[in-house]
Amino acid sequence: MEFSQSVDALIGLAAFPAEQVLAMSLSKNGLDLDRLWERNCQAVEQTPGLTIWRGGETFDQIGGCENIKRFLTAALLGREAPRVIVFVDEIEKAFTGTGTDMSGVKTEMDRNHAELDAGS
Repeated sequence: MEFSQSVDALIGLAAFPAEQVLAMSLSKNGLDLDRLWERNCQAVEQTPGLTIWRGGETFDQIGGCENIKRFLTAALLGREAPRVIVFVDEIEKAFTGTGTDMSGVKTEMDRNHAELDAGS
């Protein structure tokens, strides 16, 4: 097992949780890398709102989109490949009350302001 693989499994954890995850992944035979990754995921998922996606899909299972698949493959396998990819699900909820629901439709609050402005 490579040292860098175990370091990669601990990246993103604070010092104390990383120490705990590492200690709980040791056995008489050494460091169990699979157990280390699983415990790392569990530690991350203890933070409200964070989950680790464990999907096994590949680009071969996606029809079409050849240009983006080629670009992403080059980016993921390149010299400076990312170590983490963040997917923000339902980001439109973060913009609630900011004047638009991301579709261009004004919110109820904006409609009320417009009615008040029209009446004065």
